[in-house]
Amino acid sequence: MGEETGGAAIESYWLEWDAGSAGAGWYDLQGGPGDYSLLTSHTVSAGPPAVVAGGTYFLRLSARNAHGWGPVSETAVLVAASTPEAPGTATTSVENIYVKIAWTAPASNSAGIDGYEVYIADSGGSFVLEATYCDGFSSAAVRDDAYCLVPMAVLRGAAYGLGLGETVRA
Repeated sequence: MGEETGGAAIESYWLEWDAGSAGAGWYDLQGGPGDYSLLTSHTVSAGPPAVVAGGTYFLRLSARNAHGWGPVSETAVLVAASTPEAPGTATTSVENIYVKIAWTAPASNSAGIDGYEVYIADSGGSFVLEATYCDGFSSAAVRDDAYCLVPMAVLRGAAYGLGLGETVRA
């Protein structure tokens, strides 16, 4: 308890948001005059007004102690997003000593795609995560190009054990 709180403990927070009107219409989400809640987190999922994927929202916060309400914080900007759609069905082709596994990138729903996980069916039909050659999280090329190249020798060896001429299912 120092200078930031006027020497008194924080008693309440007031969280407001502007649901897409660029600062023209602030709405109380939590706290405010007469409401002395000390919650330190809040989930915004629906309105009024409703949260829409791709919508831009503004948030600001102020704190209250025994001396009253402090100044409003700088405005934080957030763009609402949702999980991406499913990628298109994977296709495979042979390129020299590699099997190319490719897919169509899905709609990102207002947030960039962070990565992909590629699973390949082993000789028993169970799907195994291919994280070495198809690491769609660490490899920007796999993520951005929406394909990976897996050496055929890897597909015939352990974890996959596919036979010569067997179809690769991803």
